[in-house]
Amino acid sequence: MSEISYPKCQKADQWFDLKYSYDDLYKTPIADLPFEVTCERNPAVKVRGVTNSKGEAHVEGLLPGPLQVVFNPDNDALAEQEAARLRTELKSTLDGIL
Repeated sequence: MSEISYPKCQKADQWFDLKYSYDDLYKTPIADLPFEVTCERNPAVKVRGVTNSKGEAHVEGLLPGPLQVVFNPDNDALAEQEAARLRTELKSTLDGIL
């Protein structure tokens, strides 16, 4: 009696395209948003990234199967983005005064 052997899809060669936008009239893209994609079949396989100016990202190195996407995986990343925005705003204000 022969057994059927099914291959284990453990090769992280899959990709995933992500697009994130506000649910408004213009579908305004959410740029520079940190995210983390985790393969549910093997939670050790994680890919982190940031959306581009169009709110898009191309994520590679994933296993086939279900994925979990978490936006702003680190509160620190959001705080750093806000601090950078405030620094830019402060510099503009100070440059305008001088």
